[in-house]
Amino acid sequence: GLDYLLPAFARLSVERSDVDLVMVGSGAGEARYRALAAELGVGTRVHWVGYVEPERIPAYYGLADLLVLPSLSEVWGLV
Repeated sequence: GLDYLLPAFARLSVERSDVDLVMVGSGAGEARYRALAAELGVGTRVHWVGYVEPERIPAYYGLADLLVLPSLSEVWGLV
């Protein structure tokens, strides 16, 4: 769902200069999504954290105002 999330964030960022997007995790498509963020003009407002140890994830939840789980389907749906 990052193909939807990044353009949506780009639209939001036009109206709101006080929001950033923190991407936790990594995968095979990361380079493509980084390029898409740059193409959309939000490359400096998207922060790529990479893999985070499970015990550190609650700290990221605590920093966030909003959680987006951009998957298009979830077998278990556990966040």
